[in-house]
Formats: sequence, structure tokens, C-alpha cells
Amino acid sequence: MLAPSSLSKLETENNDYCAVQSSGLFVGKIGGQLTHVKDGSFAGQSIVRGAPVAILAADMSLFAVLGSVRSWNSK
Repeated sequence: MLAPSSLSKLETENNDYCAVQSSGLFVGKIGGQLTHVKDGSFAGQSIVRGAPVAILAADMSLFAVLGSVRSWNSK
């Protein structure tokens, strides 16, 4: 389990990719074009290997639900 504030990137079993930057999140498929979710967040979810993760937009609306987390890198 990892706190969202410690995350630099994650990959899912569906080949989803999410990178954390100071301006928000970058989400897409591994090797594909990434979408910038300005001020996006995980809203305090714990990142757990094997569990899906939700991405929230700046207004706290649901932007995406990614597949089950396969791996992550911490800061």
C-alpha cells in the first residue's frame, strides 16, 4: 500500500499508465499519448497492488477508473 503523496507513477494490469507531476496527473495507455488531468488527484485513496484506482478531476468529478494496479514507483 502506498499513500498518493508518495507516488511518482503507476501501471495497471490493463496497461494503463499514470504519472504524477506538480501540475496534475498524466493518464493514458503505456506507449500511447497521455492526457493531462490538470489538478487531478486520487482524493486520498491508498494505492494498493491488485486494486483499481479512480482519477478525479479538479472539480472532484470522476475522470477515469484505471485497472488493477500492477506496479508503482515512489518519489
